[in-house]
Amino acid sequence: MSKKNQNVFEKVAEKLDLLLEELQTANSILYALGSEMFDIGDKIDTLSAEVDLLRSEPLKVSVDYEKLADAIIMALGYTVTQGEKSAEIKFQSRKKVT
Repeated sequence: MSKKNQNVFEKVAEKLDLLLEELQTANSILYALGSEMFDIGDKIDTLSAEVDLLRSEPLKVSVDYEKLADAIIMALGYTVTQGEKSAEIKFQSRKKVT
């Protein structure tokens, strides 16, 4: 075999070795990504199960209607004055009427 042909084969062998190293690196990276994706999938499944559990039970909500009414009235720009234990509420506007 001529020296020129031998050099070509050596260069091809070097390039193939470099390609093999790159492929092994890519394989390792893909394996790590696959493992992370599997872990993320497990976490999503766990989160989904917890959300389903929360949605299956009705929420227990208690409302203080007086505080809610006061908050709504305050948001509308009014002040509330109440007599002691009076059922009647008087509204006074904070805005000047022109």
